[in-house]
Amino acid sequence: MAKTLSYGVPCYNSAEYMDVCIRSLLATGDDIEVLIVDDGSTDDGATLERAQAWQEQEPDRVRAIHKGNGGHGSAVNTALANATGTSSDGLPALPSGGSSKRYGHGHRQLRL
Repeated sequence: MAKTLSYGVPCYNSAEYMDVCIRSLLATGDDIEVLIVDDGSTDDGATLERAQAWQEQEPDRVRAIHKGNGGHGSAVNTALANATGTSSDGLPALPSGGSSKRYGHGHRQLRL
């Protein structure tokens, strides 16, 4: 079943700080999916392993996707292509309201 909101999280060599981001997104509710896109990280698999661990821990809400390095925009597009939510965003968070498909391309950024 499709979720209401899909978050795309582009990651490149980001295993060490991924948990803070994913935890904050999961706290927004159960009717979401988080698509962690490993964009060809060069950290000996640490980013992909961390993303896969999240997928195993939260299989109904988190998906790990690996792709060759293509840059931030490519990773966002990969997340959007795999999103099942009725609303999607490349970074947290979408304004509330509306149910039409929306593609945000990094118009907001999470500040940690």
